[in-house]
Amino acid sequence: MADYSIWLLEYARVIEQPVGSLFAGKFNSGSAVVPFCYAIIKGEGHVAMVDVGYDYTAYNKHLADISGCSLWQPPAEVLKVVGLKPEDIDTVFITHAHFDHVGNVRSFPNAHFFIQQRELDRWLWALSLPRRFGWIRNPVNPQDVYDLCQLTQQHRLTLVDGPMQNVLPAVSLLPAHDTHSFGCQYVMVENKSDTGRGPWVFVGDNLMSYQNARGFDGDGTYVPTGLCHCDTVKMVLSIDDLMQRVGNDATRLIMFHAEDSWQVFPSWHGPHGLRLAEVCLAPGERSHVPRQQSTGASERALVAEKRTR
Repeated sequence: MADYSIWLLEYARVIEQPVGSLFAGKFNSGSAVVPFCYAIIKGEGHVAMVDVGYDYTAYNKHLADISGCSLWQPPAEVLKVVGLKPEDIDTVFITHAHFDHVGNVRSFPNAHFFIQQRELDRWLWALSLPRRFGWIRNPVNPQDVYDLCQLTQQHRLTLVDGPMQNVLPAVSLLPAHDTHSFGCQYVMVENKSDTGRGPWVFVGDNLMSYQNARGFDGDGTYVPTGLCHCDTVKMVLSIDDLMQRVGNDATRLIMFHAEDSWQVFPSWHGPHGLRLAEVCLAPGERSHVPRQQSTGASERALVAEKRTR
C-alpha cells in the first residue's frame, strides 16, 4: 500500500454544453457548464498525471473552438498553482485518445506514458478509413496519434494489454474497452490512509457527472453519457463495475468533465478563474486551498462569464 496526494485541475471550460451529451436521452434539456480537467497523483517518489489536456494550437485549436471551449491555460500555468512544473511529471496515464485528453504530450518532456494498446491500434485503424467514415474519427487529432507513435521511438510509451497492476506502488490500470472509446482505461489508486473506504478511481469519460452513477432522482439507475463512441450497454456495465470497486460510494470516482466535482471535493478558483479540487492529501503534504476561499464553484462567477462570452 502507499499514500498519494491527488488534485483535480481544470484547464479549460465549456459554458454551454448540450445536456444531451452528458446524459443519453436528455434531448432538448438545455445546456450545462462542463469543465475540462486532468489530475495529479503525487507521492512515493513520483509525480504522475492522468491525461494531459490539449495544446491550443493547429488542429487541436480547431477542435476546441468547435467544442465551445474557453479559458484554456497551458500546463505550466495550471500546475504551478499546486507548486509543480511540467518537467516534474515522470509518469502519465492516458485514459483514452480523444484530443482533450491526449493532445498535449509534448509539454511533458520527462514523462513516461501508458495507454491501452487497443486504444492506439483502433485509432490508427479509424484514421485509415475512407473520408465517408469521418464521424468515427471526429474526436481525435491525427497529430496526437502521431505523437504517441513518436513516443514509442523514444521508448517513452508503454502499450498496456488489459489490466496492469502496480504500475506505480498501489496504482493500477483497468481496461474499459469499447465504451466511451475503443480502448478506455481507468486508473485506480489504493491509498493506505484510506483503508476501509475503497480506492480512488479516475474514470476517463465513462461518467461525466455523479448523476450518471446515482441516477437523476438518486435512485441508483445508471445513466450512460450521451457521448459514447462505441457501445452504450458496455458503458452501463462499466459504471456498475466502477461502483462495485468503490463500494457504491460514487464520491470515490474522479471525473474530468463533472461540474458537480467542485461540490464533492474542497475546491477553489485559481488565478485564471479555473477551478481546482484537493481530492486527498498524503501525510505531510501541504494543502493548497486558500484560507479565504470557500469550497465549491461560484455560480455568480459562472453567470458573469456566460454573459461576457
